[in-house]
Amino acid sequence: MDVKVTEQDQWTRTIEVHVPYEELVPEFEKAYRKYQKKVKVQGFRPGKVPLSIIKRMYGPRIEVEVIEDIFPKIVAEAWKKEKLKIVSLPKVDILDFKPGSDLNITFTVDVEPEFELKKIEGFKFGRLVYQVSEEEVERTLERLREQHAVWENVDGEVEEDHYVMVDLQELDASGVPVIGRKVENQLLSIKGENGEVNEFARPLLGAKVDEKRILEVMPEAASGDEPVKPVKYETTIKEIKRRILPEVDDEFAKDVGEFETLDDLKQKIRQDLEIKMQEDFDHQLEHQIIDEIIKSNPFDIPKSMVDTYLDEWVKRYKESYGTQGQDYDEERIREDYRPIAIWNIKWRLIRDKLAQMFELQPSMEELEAEVKRLAEDKGDDPQRLWNRVKNNEDVLNQVRYDLLEKKVLDFLKSKQKIKEKKITLKDLEKKRIVTG
Repeated sequence: MDVKVTEQDQWTRTIEVHVPYEELVPEFEKAYRKYQKKVKVQGFRPGKVPLSIIKRMYGPRIEVEVIEDIFPKIVAEAWKKEKLKIVSLPKVDILDFKPGSDLNITFTVDVEPEFELKKIEGFKFGRLVYQVSEEEVERTLERLREQHAVWENVDGEVEEDHYVMVDLQELDASGVPVIGRKVENQLLSIKGENGEVNEFARPLLGAKVDEKRILEVMPEAASGDEPVKPVKYETTIKEIKRRILPEVDDEFAKDVGEFETLDDLKQKIRQDLEIKMQEDFDHQLEHQIIDEIIKSNPFDIPKSMVDTYLDEWVKRYKESYGTQGQDYDEERIREDYRPIAIWNIKWRLIRDKLAQMFELQPSMEELEAEVKRLAEDKGDDPQRLWNRVKNNEDVLNQVRYDLLEKKVLDFLKSKQKIKEKKITLKDLEKKRIVTG
């Protein structure tokens, strides 16, 4: 196979491929033998027709079919031979083949852009370091208390600290039940999250089981100037309940998980809160670094790369939303996500170039260590998980991709001027208030 590549413009390459007939003969011979097994010719048993007869009777047609079958393989071999990183489907300009003759193909493709990374270090960034407050730990403990609360039925009347299981029957303006507008077994809290009695639930105070009370619920305001009227419900008390919260002590810590003391539980809560928030802040920092690298090393990318990215995104959108996505505006989606597509494509190209320049590709030993670390985090057997992953190319490639991303980002972070700043929950809440 002879391959000639001609540069048409910044990204487009024209590839001319010449395959001598002699190189095609082995493929033709395979096809002849397949035909020999299934062709029926009078005077010969099935599968025993001489190849010479097969060639004489069907040779030209078989050769054309073979060329059609191996065409994608030849095209792929051509660009691989020239080490081209193509980013578009080949557009065939010439396909010249006559039975018994050489094969000539001319096609065009877009290739990855060539670019230089002129500035990748020395940028100034701020890294937020999260400090978990005692208030956050206490809030989390309180949520755990609520999750481990015990419900107890109460005799007597409804009080402010109670919960009630009720049936709700909607009434019309004249007080007649609305057919089909009944809801059963709804648990209502007499108090709201602010610790005050919910106004709509106030009429239930003092009620007993099987007693009926009328509640008025104000629906959400609709669009327009039409005034909103309260909806009345005839409410039947079925159960009165009290929620008993456990004491927060060492025994509570043992019930929640494998903790010997309450201090152990608090330490784990603090650690989990810090890890979660710090991961978010570090992702923000990484995004800022990538953004700066992209801005400081401008280059253009082929439109075909962006279109391919958006094609895949739209495809996933359709698969995710199914019939719900029938009315979506595909062109609008493409336009809205085009900047994101360009950003992601440029980052991938920069990341791969950095990995090549600084030899950051993960080794098999690093992949094994990463898989075993992930196993330990999940409580799995590290060796068993690695034995499964190393024989699964798809999963192994995903681990390789994630680890490559991490290695490149760690490399970039090591090259920047990063100043750390401590931040607490109160700082974040103040910021939300200021920014709205």
